[in-house]
This record gives sequence, structure tokens and C-alpha cells, in this order.
Amino acid sequence: MSWVVDRASGREVPLSVVDDQGEQREDEAADSGGDANPAVGLDAGSEEEARAERASRLFALAGAIWTTTFALGFVWETSAAIAGRDAFVRRFEVGGAARVLFELALVFLGGLAWLGLAMRLGSDAPSVRGYRRLQWVAGLLALGFAFGHAWRFWLPAALGADGGTVYELLRRASPRYPSVALYAVGLAALGLAWEQSLLLLVGTWRFVRRPQTMRWYRLATVVLPAAMFVVGINAAGHFVTGRGLFWRSEHLGSDVPTGAPGAGEGEAADAEARGPSSTEESRP
Repeated sequence: MSWVVDRASGREVPLSVVDDQGEQREDEAADSGGDANPAVGLDAGSEEEARAERASRLFALAGAIWTTTFALGFVWETSAAIAGRDAFVRRFEVGGAARVLFELALVFLGGLAWLGLAMRLGSDAPSVRGYRRLQWVAGLLALGFAFGHAWRFWLPAALGADGGTVYELLRRASPRYPSVALYAVGLAALGLAWEQSLLLLVGTWRFVRRPQTMRWYRLATVVLPAAMFVVGINAAGHFVTGRGLFWRSEHLGSDVPTGAPGAGEGEAADAEARGPSSTEESRP
């Protein structure tokens, strides 16, 4: 079960309990004539508590923004490479430089806001119970991975580079299998950070009330990062070896640039899959 810090009691409680207690506190405040507005904070008489509550909510919101933007953007763009270079270029150039610039702004500004609020809140920052240390390790690794990828490949596109140039950058920056290992670590950290950011978002903003809806939401926080990891690492395998790590398109091979890392391996695999008959037919 996922947990968050309850600032009213100083204890960590389940997300559903936070929701129930939040409703109860609002009812009690209304009965006593107090301020039931949650934006005032859990302790209406304390400005410091109100500011801390707002900072916690902004921390969760910033984390959800940058992790969701980068995870979806990375998978949406790189997964098209499994069908070859032309498919990647068509996918990457959708929306042009404006789309890439929008993604860059959300990732960099959201990531910096998340980091700044984390430093401000310190030990008071909301976290999933039992995973506070993992949250920071995964979050910092994921942030470094996201910033590095965005700076290396998204920034040139925002400055005018076309999809073909970005594709060649990705191919040249993939020194075979060590690159897959680096991407595996980065994507695993991103998946953990994304899951915990989504849990903290619902725990601090309390926009999910029904237990059944909460169960589906929690399931989504597991399925989405897991799917992102599998699709992302499969695409990373293409840029290293010329073929997906788990699956590949039947059309792969014609779009793989010769001389790139792993290009020969991908072409050899295609020739083997076609069999000797196709090889003989191709001879003059």
C-alpha cells in the first residue's frame, strides 16, 4: 500500500486515509464555524503551516509535470524508430520546433521547480511511506537522465534541427551495449519517479475520493511506468544495434544508415530472416 505524510497528525498514513481525514477535518471546521477551505492549510491558524501545505502541493504538481512530460515525449518519439528512420523523422517532426520547445519548457522548468521545492521542504517533503530515500535517489537520477537527453537531442530540434539530424545524433551517441545499460538505469529511475509523483499528486491534492477510483488510479501508476520502460528500452536497443531489444518492425533494415553502430548487425539479421532464396534473387 502507498503512503504519504499527513501534515495534520505528523504521521504517515495511507492515501485513502488522507482523503477520509481531509473530508472529516473540513466537516468539523464547517460545524465549528471555522475555515473549511483546504487552501488555507491543515492548520488554519498558522501561516507557516499554510505555506508548507501549498509548497507540498506544488512539489507534487511539479514532479508530476516533468516526469509525465518527459516519459510520454520520450516514448512517443523514440518508439517510432522501430519502423525505421523515415518513421522516426515523420513522428519527431509532428508539431515542429514549437512542440519540442514546449516539452523542453515543461521538463526544465518543472524539474527545477521540483528540485527547488525539495530543497526548501527538506524532511517535510511528502513521500511514499517506506520509500523516502528511494524517492530521492530515483528522482535525482531520473532528473539527470531527462535533462541530459533533452539537452542533447531536444534542444537542437528546438533550435531548428530536423528529425533526420536528431536520428543521426541518437545513432552516433549509442556506443553499442553500454548505452542500453545506461538507458535501462535512466528509464528505471524515471519509471519509479513517475509512479511516486503520480501517487503524491493525488495524495496532496486529494482530487480522488472514491476508493474504487483510487484502486484504478494506483493500478495506472504501476502499468504506465512499466509500459514506458519496456517500450523505451526496446527503442534504445534499435539505436544501438539497428533492431529493437524485444521486438522490431518487418520493414526495419532499409532505413538503417550504413556505417552506424550496429547497422551491419541489423542488416545481417534481416538477411537471415529472409532466407537464402531472397539472397540468391538479389545477386546479379
